[in-house]
This record gives sequence, structure tokens and C-alpha cells, in this order.
Amino acid sequence: MSPTDSTQRRSEWITRGQAAEYLNVGVNIIYDGCAAGGLKHVRLGHRTIRLRREWLDAWAEAHAHVAK
Repeated sequence: MSPTDSTQRRSEWITRGQAAEYLNVGVNIIYDGCAAGGLKHVRLGHRTIRLRREWLDAWAEAHAHVAK
């Protein structure tokens, strides 16, 4: 896979279920992140949410805790 293919693939829109699978968390975690305003997303209807993987990466990094 070339760098261009990787960039193009990462910018695809994904569903909340795909987002949950990507982060290996439950869908409710994605809903909670969106509802709290910290997880960037696009709402296309009452229950239709789309996200980008780079938004998930940034959100997860912001919530990462280093064990001491």
C-alpha cells in the first residue's frame, strides 16, 4: 500500500459501530464521547453519526493516561 492509499483510506467516513470496533470499545463509549462534545463527529440525522479515524485517534490520544 502506498502512502497515498493509506492517507486516502484514513480519511474515509466511518459509522459509530466501525469507530467502536476501531478503538476496541463499546458503541456507548462513542456515543458518550460525541454527547460530551469531546469527540469530533458529524450528525447526518437523528441517529446517524459519521466520524473519521484521525478524529478518533486525536480523541483517544487526548484521553490517554500514562501509568505511574
